[in-house]
Amino acid sequence: MGREDILVVMADHGNDPGIGHSHHTREMVPLLFAGAVGKGIDLGTRGTLSDVAATAAEFFNVPMPENGVSFLKELLIPQNAEDPSQTLRLRVDLMRQNGTLTNTEEKQVLKLVAFFRDEFGIEMTEENGAALLTHFAMLLNRLRLGEAIAPMPADLIQSMVSEPRFPLAERTKERIRAEIAHFPPESPQIIDKINQVCYNLTTLGA
Repeated sequence: MGREDILVVMADHGNDPGIGHSHHTREMVPLLFAGAVGKGIDLGTRGTLSDVAATAAEFFNVPMPENGVSFLKELLIPQNAEDPSQTLRLRVDLMRQNGTLTNTEEKQVLKLVAFFRDEFGIEMTEENGAALLTHFAMLLNRLRLGEAIAPMPADLIQSMVSEPRFPLAERTKERIRAEIAHFPPESPQIIDKINQVCYNLTTLGA
């Protein structure tokens, strides 16, 4: 189960143990969620099990079922407004919901978050990761739409090459291109943002 996945635990129907038969009844069933959701959320009593199907449909960005109301947004709203990692996750969710990211691209953005956590011990937050993730998302969007990506100006590349952190940023960029999403090697904004994140790594001695 990945960090972007949601686990649903529920029963398929109610059953009253004192009714004298094992047929379906209209008793309530438990509904539990874990994974990429806010903590301590009380969804209350839903009107129908179809709400779960509607929520799954919105999560996977497929046509909604005939019945049911999605409660995905309730699951994803950060319960602690001061939790920057939850706020960053909400940013990614909104980009998917408004069409900037496809489901596949959303997974690539979340893989970028996992990459910096697993490789460098950096937990992406709204403060340290919003710029990188937003530019990465827009880069994926532009590539999908077939828009041209202008290379970074030569003088700017030259100024970055002399910086101590540039070799690390260059290696990191190539790993992201190879392992997460292919993009032109001279994509200006993404190189600049990776370079900024790598400044913290070189400061820490990585």
